[in-house]
Amino acid sequence: MTLASIFGTDVLRYQPDGVIEFYDVYPAVRDSYEQAAEWTGFDAKALLHQQGFDGDEQLRLRAVSIALAAAQFGIHDALAEQGIRPGIVAGLSLGGMVSSCVAGSLRRRDLFRVLARGRHVAQIDFGGPVLPLCSSLEERTLRSAIEVREMFCRNAVGPVSTVCLGAVMKRHGAQLGLVIGPSGITDVPACPFPVIHVDSPKAVARALAAIFDFGVNLPGDRARR
Repeated sequence: MTLASIFGTDVLRYQPDGVIEFYDVYPAVRDSYEQAAEWTGFDAKALLHQQGFDGDEQLRLRAVSIALAAAQFGIHDALAEQGIRPGIVAGLSLGGMVSSCVAGSLRRRDLFRVLARGRHVAQIDFGGPVLPLCSSLEERTLRSAIEVREMFCRNAVGPVSTVCLGAVMKRHGAQLGLVIGPSGITDVPACPFPVIHVDSPKAVARALAAIFDFGVNLPGDRARR
């Protein structure tokens, strides 16, 4: 059976407290923020603490999106360093874009540049996913670069569903799901398998214990950087 990583979105209610704890504990999270800063021109500490963006709502929303993506990538990397790698990935809204990177369909720097400069999908070099990439827009697995590009175009306006997400992941053999970082995902009961929120460092131990208890298989990491 397989581990699923789920990435959500919490742009309107984002609180950095748990991410700051991860940042202090895990070098991978600090590296992720430094990369995001390099690729977007934002200051890493300003992104982390969400400071300096008041008074410009559009700037604040861009900064929150970049910070949330950096947090999710960093936590994913911190887990991967401990051997916790998904066999299936999925996401809601911004998390759908993050999960596409984790699945190997595009480079992180391309996503960050979209988030910093506005959603330039035509300029992204998409590839086919190397991990099963589950859509939250309908009960569907995205299998080609064209399908991932289409998802990016629909992602901001199409309704998303954890029911669809859970159904597709279950068909791929998901036995346990990890919701990575801040997510805004509240209807966990909609998933047809146990789900753990990895939103603070202390949750990592719970994730490791659940992986052991459920006998989940952990594949290698094949994502593009």
